[in-house]
Amino acid sequence: MDTFLVKYINGERGTLVADTTFENGIKKVSVNPDNSFLNIEYIEINLNKEIIKFGDKGYYIVPAGHAACLNEDYGIGYFKERAECEYILKGTYLPVFAINHNNYCTVAIVTGFSSDVAQAVTIKDNTYDIKLRFMVNGEIPYENISIEFYDLSPNATYCDIAKLYRNFQLKNGYKPLKERLTPELKYSLESPNIRIRMGWKPVPCTIAEQTPENEPPVHVACTFSDIMNLIESYHNAGIDKAELCLVGWNMKGHDGRWPQVFPVESSLGGEKMLRKLIAKAKEYGYSITCHTNSTDAYSIAENFNKDDLIVQKNGKVYERETRWAGGKTYELCPKKSYEYALETLPKIAELGFSGMHYIDVITCTPARVCYSKTHPVNKGECADYYDRIFKAAGKLFGSIGSENSYDYAMKHCDYTLYVSFADFTDEKALFPLCDKTIPFWQIVYHGIVASNPYARTVNPLASANKDDLLKLIEYGGKPQFYYYAQFVSDGTNWIGKGDFHCNTKEEIEDSTKLIKETLDLYKQLSYLQYEFIENHKEIAPNVFEITYSDSSVITVDYNKKTYSLTRK
Repeated sequence: MDTFLVKYINGERGTLVADTTFENGIKKVSVNPDNSFLNIEYIEINLNKEIIKFGDKGYYIVPAGHAACLNEDYGIGYFKERAECEYILKGTYLPVFAINHNNYCTVAIVTGFSSDVAQAVTIKDNTYDIKLRFMVNGEIPYENISIEFYDLSPNATYCDIAKLYRNFQLKNGYKPLKERLTPELKYSLESPNIRIRMGWKPVPCTIAEQTPENEPPVHVACTFSDIMNLIESYHNAGIDKAELCLVGWNMKGHDGRWPQVFPVESSLGGEKMLRKLIAKAKEYGYSITCHTNSTDAYSIAENFNKDDLIVQKNGKVYERETRWAGGKTYELCPKKSYEYALETLPKIAELGFSGMHYIDVITCTPARVCYSKTHPVNKGECADYYDRIFKAAGKLFGSIGSENSYDYAMKHCDYTLYVSFADFTDEKALFPLCDKTIPFWQIVYHGIVASNPYARTVNPLASANKDDLLKLIEYGGKPQFYYYAQFVSDGTNWIGKGDFHCNTKEEIEDSTKLIKETLDLYKQLSYLQYEFIENHKEIAPNVFEITYSDSSVITVDYNKKTYSLTRK
């Protein structure tokens, strides 16, 4: 039997015996929660099978995650000498953890209560101690706490660990892209995605609760007519495929009045001009879709209802610290988000949009919980509601994408705008326990979910750093472009190191040229979107070899700033 260590809310310590079974070589450990959990802060179980000393052979996977997790990119850590510390890595993108130490390699996949697991790393007395910690916080978990432990060869690499989790997902309902192709998804996978931020109110906003009387005016970056000129430029340059996504086309622009969408923002040209734009894009064979939001809410919205918001455990509605264009940002309960989506998305599709529809934020944060007495939602139910939204959007538009890479809602998501916010060029930003970064998420999901690897790799050819394009290629990314990416007035912009504008003839020509160059490059690589990454390794300092499931091999050389493709 396996034993969990328990920390009670009063500070006392204890143990808890788990149910342990073995099935086809897999050890399954579970705990059925009861009322005693009302007194528990957390329970934890060892991931390492023996004492790990400084200098021991092996490595551990450093998990990534936005929000409470300290590292935004997956990595490898070695058992080298470090200062004494303790890190609790909460909010990880994937519920898979691993240690390769001396003569064993153990992989843990959390299959129950996975949104509340953390990797607890303690370095003390020249040793490493690595546990899985389940944050109970005095509540009865909504489902059994359960883990599956797998033993791999001591020679297993991070690729082997990632592929194990990929196969686990494939056995549990995830489908490869090639098995769920729609015409819209196929077009998307073979085209660059071009997001165009059209209009927005000031961000961050100094007016917390906006009214029609004090609402700031919309800054118009470009109109629907401007985008028609852009499309004409693409067509004349021989760009045969492009996937346009309009951002801030809705009432009062980007993040202006969610959950209110309509009427179409008049300062951009209104609904009549939007429909003309959509028709023109389709005339030239381009896909055109839009950006919406199913989580955020602002009090200025005509359909704002405080009773629809997430309620915290203390009975207060949840408010984000960051204020976006609509003012103080509230969050819709996931159940209410689903209801709004069923009402709003068909009206948006009726405008003529089709292709990779984009719903903001959902996969950018860990699963949410709502304590409302009338619409309570636990994290498992949250994942289900968001999955339903993605399924509904996919049926309406033909394909669906979101932002960032939490996989609790990834089953029916076709694309993630960027997997990580991390800046891969900044070695100082590496988490202290991480010795090098790895494309762990991409090895799991490439061929299942298309992606762009980093926010930095948006507009890669507009960046002065050639590594941005090389990293996109190394990680199997789909090219992502953004017009008016830099819009935050306090300078905290995070998307790319180069921006596109389309107000003048010169700006249109310059961006068209870079998109055409990238599309020509991508045409040689886009077939790989349907394949899995089978191996990724550093074959020389700063030279990486990536092998795909069809035996194609890409070599990326950061020293020479080149790459090569061998197609088998």
